[in-house]
Amino acid sequence: SWQAFVVPSLIQTVIVDGPLRRGQLIFTTGAGQIGQLALADGTALVLDTVTQVATSMDADRHHLRLIEGRVLLDLARQDGRPVTVTARGIPMRGTRLFAIAALASQPLGVTVERGRVLVGSSARSIGLDAGMSLSLPDGAGLAAATIRHLSTAAMREAMQWRSGMLAFTGMTLGQAVAQMNRYGGVPIVVPDASLAMAPIAGVFRNNDPAGFAAAIADSLEARTFRDAGRIVIAK
Repeated sequence: SWQAFVVPSLIQTVIVDGPLRRGQLIFTTGAGQIGQLALADGTALVLDTVTQVATSMDADRHHLRLIEGRVLLDLARQDGRPVTVTARGIPMRGTRLFAIAALASQPLGVTVERGRVLVGSSARSIGLDAGMSLSLPDGAGLAAATIRHLSTAAMREAMQWRSGMLAFTGMTLGQAVAQMNRYGGVPIVVPDASLAMAPIAGVFRNNDPAGFAAAIADSLEARTFRDAGRIVIAK
């Protein structure tokens, strides 16, 4: 059995008994929500839209699992107990401020704003310092990871989701549309597969699908129209 109650911007589910560890907490954001909370050990979290994390704590360690979505962890005020984080079965340990993304149909992403993060097990891990990011295809081993060094501007763009903005750099239109649609509002569709593969770039408000569609259509010499409650981008 379980019971859920609302805290600001989040739904917190307390697992009393069930498939997860007894005493584990699950925090969830709905479409269009960005939630913030502080855990008992001082760890601060920012949860992106449609995100779910499970947390538990014992005497000497704090465990956090990103089930889906994207989360920013701030360990600046943490009480000294190490935090073990997992996403898609990949363990990681961080020292300061970093974001993890496990978005549908997207590689696992880790972006370090401050401090250092070790991604992987004690037997094999990749170290990421501030200003670095990792991208790992779903189901792949660490050897398939892509590591990038981000400029100050690129880091700022990568973290803009926490303030309601989305930066699309090096993405296809189809990938960007999938991210926009996670935030609710009028859904966007791109029926033309070749158009969906077109590369795009830009920064957009996550709650303005019409503005996003219009700007992208203009840049790709395409058009937009409404059909059955959806925004269509087409040639």
